[in-house]
Formats: sequence, C-alpha cells, structure tokens
Amino acid sequence: MIHCIGDSHVSIFSGKDGMQPTYPNQRDIKGKYDRCNIIEGITQYRLGPYTAYNFMNKPSIDQTVVNNVNASTDVVFFSAGEIDCRAHIRYQAIEQNRSIEDLTIECVERYINYIKTFKSNNYNVGVIGPHVFMEAPDDVLETTIIFNDELIKRCEELNMHYVSAFKYVVNNMNLNNYLQNDGVHLSITVLPEFIRQFKELGLL
Repeated sequence: MIHCIGDSHVSIFSGKDGMQPTYPNQRDIKGKYDRCNIIEGITQYRLGPYTAYNFMNKPSIDQTVVNNVNASTDVVFFSAGEIDCRAHIRYQAIEQNRSIEDLTIECVERYINYIKTFKSNNYNVGVIGPHVFMEAPDDVLETTIIFNDELIKRCEELNMHYVSAFKYVVNNMNLNNYLQNDGVHLSITVLPEFIRQFKELGLL
C-alpha cells in the first residue's frame, strides 16, 4: 500500500475530484465530501495546510504514520512544499534579505531531515515534489524548480523515492488539470502521471 500523507495536495490520491476532509475526519465541515480512497493500492491522509519548513513540528504526521503504515510492506510518501514555494520562501527572502536559492535549500534540508527519521525507523519513504499553480509567475517557477531539484538530489543520496507532476503540469498548462478549476490543486486528470511514476518505481 502507498500512503500519501501531508498537505491538501494529497486529495488527488483519493481518486475523486474534491478537497478531502482533514484526517481523521470522515466528512468535511461543510458536509460536502466524504473521505474516500478508490485507487487500488493508494490511500491518502490530508492533514492540513502544512509547509515543508514546519513539517517537523506537526505531531499528527508521526501519529498518522504509526497508526496506518506497515513498515515491512508499505510505502509512505510525504507531501509538502507547494505553499513554501508559492509564498513563504519568497516572502522570507525579502524579509531576511537572503537569496531564494539559499532559503529554498534550507527549507528542503529541514524537510528531508525530518523525513529521514522515518527511514531510520525502517519505513520505506518518499516525497511528492510540489507542482505550480495555473500561470504561476517566474519567481514561483524558479523557486519550485530549485525546491524540486534539491529534493531529487537529496532523495538520490538517501535512497528515497521521488515523484512529482511539476514537469507534466508546466508542459501541459491547462485549467482542466486543476481541481474544480481553482487553478491550484490538481484534478484527477493528472492522476495517471503519478500512477505512471509509481509503476516505474515498482510500487504498483
């Protein structure tokens, strides 16, 4: 089983268009969506608007992994970073008078160092690289490219899995690729791209 845990972007792995309720809730607060997992071999846990920078400060991540993931048979993919790339890193670059590249690498390092704790406890782990929203400006694209490149490098060094729809979305910029045409969250139109990558990794 592949477990996708993290921010709102794991909703795509439910196999159904619609923002998933925050786990462990089975229905969202508006009563519009029930939590579902209809793709064989994949399940998702939307925990909230988590950033990669502060991922380590969220105890619900540890609890979700321990309560749901079988370390001997399952794979857990963590999802965070889109919010960092879209807003926080660029804001902090201005506030701290530092380069986007330095802050992005620092953010990824904090994120990866936390994920390494699961690997050290014998979990099979990976990350879902962030994509970009519709018609993202150049500085967001730049930040996301740096973020994903650093993720790929660290995953290769640590023998962790990496998947991402970033290149697919950038090369196929279309509003239909986004959830309910919101221009931010991916719709299940993009799901086959993730399935393809999971299969290439031998996980499905």
